[in-house]
Amino acid sequence: MAAAVASVLELSLSEVPHFVAHDGDDWWDRLQMWLRPRGLCLLQFDVSEAWPDMASLGDDIPCLVGGISPRGLSHCVVGRWRQSAEKAWVEYWHDPHPSGAFLTSVQDVSFFVGVTLASKDGGRYDEATEARRLVGESQDP
Repeated sequence: MAAAVASVLELSLSEVPHFVAHDGDDWWDRLQMWLRPRGLCLLQFDVSEAWPDMASLGDDIPCLVGGISPRGLSHCVVGRWRQSAEKAWVEYWHDPHPSGAFLTSVQDVSFFVGVTLASKDGGRYDEATEARRLVGESQDP
């Protein structure tokens, strides 16, 4: 996941945490918390049974593609969302694994989306305060 995120955002791998390496199933929340101060969030669509009709999204949009690798493990690669009048699909673009084998099946497609970083009270955005709010911690010292 980290290598695919780094590839799309044009960052070095050392700049992106390894979200999935921690204990527990909260890697998605940690990823979203890391993206938020950067003005981004990730929207994920399950495509295991049907591809969503997102004609308004356009064509040739960078995305993360999750699924099963030829090694039988969950894996994330970089793709480009493609859409014509007849169908939608993902074109593989980069597999961070050395094998470059991509996926044997696709389960989800995720898009980076810009978010507004203004605080609710109209004040200046404070990254530390917002991070605590997102994880439900008290903002009082």
